[in-house]
Amino acid sequence: MDEFTKWVKELRKEFPPLLPVRVYRRNLSGKSYVGCCELTWSTTDKPERFVITIHKGSRMLMLNTLIHEWAHVYAWQEGAKTPSHGPQWGIAMSQIYQHMLEE
Repeated sequence: MDEFTKWVKELRKEFPPLLPVRVYRRNLSGKSYVGCCELTWSTTDKPERFVITIHKGSRMLMLNTLIHEWAHVYAWQEGAKTPSHGPQWGIAMSQIYQHMLEE
């Protein structure tokens, strides 16, 4: 198991999401971002899963981006209307960052 997979496993255990999460590493060199988190919806208009895509880069870039994107997933526990980078996200980001850096 590589380090990235261990990080994802740790996040699933310590900061469990309400919905399934798929995490992918891709070359995002041509994009204006290094990661994204999308919520997919079912055909019946219900939230289905999160999809996190992370740029294959340096170890620290991947870890920091994964923490940032997982904070979006975890903050969503407060509800679908949670602002993208609002207070709930900030709290989640802080908790996750602190936990992951202590590992």
